Amino acid sequence: MHQFFDDEGFNFATLLALGSTYRGLADIGEVLSTVARIEDGDREQWVEPFSRDSGANWHCEPAAQGRRDERVFDWLEDVLGAVTA
Repeated sequence: MHQFFDDEGFNFATLLALGSTYRGLADIGEVLSTVARIEDGDREQWVEPFSRDSGANWHCEPAAQGRRDERVFDWLEDVLGAVTA
């Protein structure tokens, strides 16, 4: 498996961010371009790019909670609609 960082925590967090793209919670291109700018092991550098990039949209924007809820309900409708249909 590809290792993005030597730091196990950074690598795990990167894999989590990439995994969240499956449900539309992140964008693969944004995750990859963001981790490419982070120096391995620099904790301060980890927080700043994700806060500035798309990660900030989910916990800083006033409308973020509504968007999250919309995605969750859309997902539930897809899953439950498939089960009951």
